[in-house]
Amino acid sequence: MVATMCTYFIFVSIIITMENFFQSALDYLTKAGISTGLQLIILFGPLLIMAIIMHFIALANERMSIYVFGEKIYLYVFAWLGTSIHELGHALFAVIFGHKIKEIQLFKPDPQTGTMGYVNHSYDEKNMYQQTGNFFIGIGPLLMCTIVLYGLSLLLFRINIFDFSDLSISPDTLGSFSLLKTELLKLPTVVSQFMHEIFSGENSAWWKIMILIYCLYSIGSSMTLSPADIKTSGRGFLVIIIIVFIFNISTLWAGDFATEGLTKISFLFSGFYTLMALAMAVNLIFAAITGFFRLGIQIFKKKK
Repeated sequence: MVATMCTYFIFVSIIITMENFFQSALDYLTKAGISTGLQLIILFGPLLIMAIIMHFIALANERMSIYVFGEKIYLYVFAWLGTSIHELGHALFAVIFGHKIKEIQLFKPDPQTGTMGYVNHSYDEKNMYQQTGNFFIGIGPLLMCTIVLYGLSLLLFRINIFDFSDLSISPDTLGSFSLLKTELLKLPTVVSQFMHEIFSGENSAWWKIMILIYCLYSIGSSMTLSPADIKTSGRGFLVIIIIVFIFNISTLWAGDFATEGLTKISFLFSGFYTLMALAMAVNLIFAAITGFFRLGIQIFKKKK
């Protein structure tokens, strides 16, 4: 009887211990998963959201500009520059991540497919580094276009956009609507300060302003992700999720220092967010102007 009771208590203890172990493991994995999601949102979320918004603005701009100016004028006056830099962004990250570029056309409009340029590349599917590169190749145009606009503002106006920007996305920001609202409201303020410096700064000149506005429209309208870009990015993003998740599982016990580090990196991206917001504003204004002319042309044609 005593032996049976001892066996029973030992069995119950083992069950409870195993239950506690699996519960702790599940809690740990859940925490690692949440940290992974937050880290990826902090690092890439604002960039991708702004790219999606710009995509719809650019589509509207393209339709109205072609209607007002004609397809050839739109393509060879406005679209050529942004498209070329867009494709260079793909090509640059393809080289960085060891992909083999088979063919590249920086600007070659195709009326049948609707493409204006392309980069054909191949990679070793067994190579994790090259697989990860697919994500950065897909979003390469966003990074390339903002880098070019940053260099242009620095060259023409001696303005370092990072001196104005202090937007910071962190877990605390994402967890509080008021904090998130405060951070987002910094963006129009920074854009306003940047524009004031451009129009009234000591390095301001009308021809420099015209060049910057043209580039903000032409290059800014190419800060988008095509369906092909999204497909390419998706292949690499899955690999990134797995890598970050495994990293968090391995290190989270020592502290969530990865999230802290990525929060600091996202702060460095704040200048790029400002340039993207400025490009969006210019494209919105241009869309409004071409939309007004389109409406006028339609009214004139009806009366005629």
